[in-house]
Amino acid sequence: MFLRREIDENYHSSVTKKKIYLIDLGTGTDRSLLPLSCGLIKSFAMSVPDLASNVDIDILMLQTDLDDVIKQIEDPFLVGISCYCWNFLGSVAISERIKKEKNCPIVWGGSQIPLDPVQAQELMQKHSCVDVLVHGEGEITFSDLVCRLIHSSELENCSGITFRNGNSVTTTGKRERIKDLSSIPSPYLNGIFDEVFKKYRSIIVGALWETNRGCPFSCSFCDWGNALVNKVNYFDIERVKQEIEWVSRNNIHYVYATDANYGIKANRDLDIAKFIVKQSKNFGFPNTLVLNWTKNSHESIINIAEVLLRGGIITNVTLSHQSLNNRVLNAINRKNIKPDYLVRLKDEFHGKSIPTYSELILGLPEETFDSFIDGLEKSIGVNIHDQTMIYLCCVLSNTQLYKDKDKYEIETRTCSVGLNRRVFKYDRFGEDEMVVSTSTMSLSEWKELYEISFLFMALYNLKVAYFIMVFLNVKFNVKFLDFIRFIIGKSEHYNRIHQSILHIRNNRQLILDNCSSVSSPNGAEGVCFTPHEAAVFLLLSCPDETYCELRDLFRDFLIEHNLHVDEDIFEDICKYQELSIPRFNNNIITHKFNTTAPIFINKITHKQKTEDIQLIPTVLSFKCPKHDYDSEVEFNRRRVSCGYSINLNEVCNVESSKLFGSSA
Repeated sequence: MFLRREIDENYHSSVTKKKIYLIDLGTGTDRSLLPLSCGLIKSFAMSVPDLASNVDIDILMLQTDLDDVIKQIEDPFLVGISCYCWNFLGSVAISERIKKEKNCPIVWGGSQIPLDPVQAQELMQKHSCVDVLVHGEGEITFSDLVCRLIHSSELENCSGITFRNGNSVTTTGKRERIKDLSSIPSPYLNGIFDEVFKKYRSIIVGALWETNRGCPFSCSFCDWGNALVNKVNYFDIERVKQEIEWVSRNNIHYVYATDANYGIKANRDLDIAKFIVKQSKNFGFPNTLVLNWTKNSHESIINIAEVLLRGGIITNVTLSHQSLNNRVLNAINRKNIKPDYLVRLKDEFHGKSIPTYSELILGLPEETFDSFIDGLEKSIGVNIHDQTMIYLCCVLSNTQLYKDKDKYEIETRTCSVGLNRRVFKYDRFGEDEMVVSTSTMSLSEWKELYEISFLFMALYNLKVAYFIMVFLNVKFNVKFLDFIRFIIGKSEHYNRIHQSILHIRNNRQLILDNCSSVSSPNGAEGVCFTPHEAAVFLLLSCPDETYCELRDLFRDFLIEHNLHVDEDIFEDICKYQELSIPRFNNNIITHKFNTTAPIFINKITHKQKTEDIQLIPTVLSFKCPKHDYDSEVEFNRRRVSCGYSINLNEVCNVESSKLFGSSA
């Protein structure tokens, strides 16, 4: 550990300082977040007297292309690059060019850098452009490394690195984690991010923000889940609040909290949430907070989520199942909430109109086709505030799952990182290793589950056929996935539905061809979406055609399964579904229904008491949420990308002026 003291600004003022550059390439897309890792590295380094006296550090981001970044590097003593799966190929490319054109030492750090010495040495042997790898937390290690390089000291005693040692590669001993996080000055508060934000304001759309480090859980698929970080350390709460003040003053609306378990220290995190709301109300920023909630969510999370949502902050609550099968949970070192407790927890969230979404992962070890279908069906509810998100399993280098690949016969494909809702500057800037089969799930089974999963999320999560599906489930106990599979089987006869499913299938093939997990649908002007969002973009590009086809599919399903629905009720359910979805030019539409079916389905989805459907005329008005988009394409893109928070059309009973719930 370095000795720390106040720095005399005039100390060594006559000495020419060595230039160090820290590069964060972001995601290789049209949007980036404030480079927190580089900011923290520079903050700590400049607090070390020896470094403050001898080096200048510049933070560079990808604004236009790699040429633009390289042109800014002048007479470098050293270049450090923050490496993640989404920019690793870009990091390799720029490292090779810097090594050739600038001929200086190159240091890589970040979560993409293997902790395992064998993997680290293999990485060094594969990429001759890199000279040093920094493992784990980088603040102290990077500063220690630079001090030794400045004074031509040996690197064998610099813990936490792998470096080239003549013709060989050496990995030094592990460095202890930083216990006192206050030893790292905040780049938000010491002026570092003032400079970065001023220079890169045009591409920065949000802030990365950290209130704690570490995770007490050991999930095998997650690179938080290793013994090196199983203790949670906390930043000082006043520092955290001051950072949010900085975000507010700079009119940044989007904050992504990098904490593994927000809410794990309930009273502290509730206090922080209240402060965020206060800042948002006073300044209008931030208004969106993305959180990784603490696993096995409990009642204390309800208070935090309610404070944020009532305060106008867009967020929602994750119920992290990953699987509902005990064999799978044992294989991935997870323990889930008991089902009865989960139901009570969801009811409490939904009773306060707090959205929740359950997470499942497709491709985990020991999962079978039947167990995945069973778990997905169990996770689905009829409440409008509930969703089920399905993620594809990826193998990360610093995980137990990486070590278990042979054990579970895991077959993977290597794809360009699938960052959603982006315009990509490069075809392949980073890579994901995606699971496509295991010892218990064949490739053909994975392919079928992929199609079912993404069509389900399109029609249910994004509400395109949500009310129809709920009606079938409530009235006839039809399983949600039975209706999804029926649509897939009949889709070739329905043009618009077929086009959306074809997009899902084409995207699946892109994965199997080692290309990408996302792509841009026709008409989206190059913006890439995940398959279910792309499918919805296609469906809602021609809503009249889509709802004509869904009406016919709904009728075909009833006929094929010998289910009887009164014709007026059938028509009312179809019309209610259609009118609930916002349209570009849809202001207020008043419609006379022949039955009380819309009231019935509205109350069911908001978990209100209701009587059975009656053949009584009902007049409802549907009001589209306000928007300021200039084109239908832009509206449709935003409708899809905001689909987890945007309101459905507001529904009002004209005769009684009774407003119904409408939040999606």
